[in-house]
Amino acid sequence: SYFDMELDSIMVQAKEDTTEEKKVSEFMIDETLLKVRENYIWLWVAIEPIDKIVLGIRISIEEYVVAEQFIQKLATEYGKHPVRTDGCAWYPQACKFLRLEHHLHSSFEKSIIDERTIQYIKDR
Repeated sequence: SYFDMELDSIMVQAKEDTTEEKKVSEFMIDETLLKVRENYIWLWVAIEPIDKIVLGIRISIEEYVVAEQFIQKLATEYGKHPVRTDGCAWYPQACKFLRLEHHLHSSFEKSIIDERTIQYIKDR
């Protein structure tokens, strides 16, 4: 979709701006439902929790299929790592299918994602 292509180009530019290779300990992923005019869309964000680097952003209308696709893209790009998420039902299924370890993140870890994501989007 247009949103995916646009965000992919933003992420490519962000990667080019980073001079050192990203070391990933795990994928910390969260999603939020946003209202845009009369429509609702999902904003997906993946962060490396130690260095708090944004690894991926995606916008979609669906949640179940996109969770698996988003995690698969991260694993392809950065290698297989544990996945830390909130309690949404689609993550354990996606991780099981992709053979990735899954953990729940704390409310403190979730605040790191929210804070970093908002700043990242403002910067763009």
